[in-house]
Amino acid sequence: MVTAALLLFGVSRVEAQAISVGVKIGARLTTAYTIKTIPDGIASASEERFTIGPSVDLRLIGKLSVEVDALWRRSSFAENAAYSNAAASVNDWQVPLLAKYSMKRAFIDGGAVYRHVSIGGLSARAPQPPPTSPNTGGVCVGGGITFKVPHVRISPELRYTGWLVRPFSSLYNGPVVGTRNQVDLLVGFAF
Repeated sequence: MVTAALLLFGVSRVEAQAISVGVKIGARLTTAYTIKTIPDGIASASEERFTIGPSVDLRLIGKLSVEVDALWRRSSFAENAAYSNAAASVNDWQVPLLAKYSMKRAFIDGGAVYRHVSIGGLSARAPQPPPTSPNTGGVCVGGGITFKVPHVRISPELRYTGWLVRPFSSLYNGPVVGTRNQVDLLVGFAF
């Protein structure tokens, strides 16, 4: 019984050192949507460039680790036309799975990312049809530096994501079109 407890305690200590949990916050440096011309009116896209979400880092071997994030951001669309006014908000969830290589204080990472986009908060008439591709994938690469302070590791990072498909395409009659390139400045806080 004592041996099992010591073994379990030892395993949990090893796992605690190999896994770090934290949060990422940041801002998008590029725009997510381009505005199309609409007849007899004005369309707009407002981006809250703030991004936030949990992050888990699993150290594998040596300087190699795997990171998984769940990042959320919000945008909104509006259309003011002669015939009506409408607004909607967009929830954008991104889940990157990254291989990460650390070199002293710097690191590089890259991998695949899954994205889910949904529209909510619709007004009487939605200015934007539902996403043509609500679930999309992409590839991302990034790099940054790490600062260690007592009990916290701070990691600012610049990350580029290339989307394979736009969530809102130009093939329908909505006021905005999604972009395929994304650049983010993120800061991770790991404990």
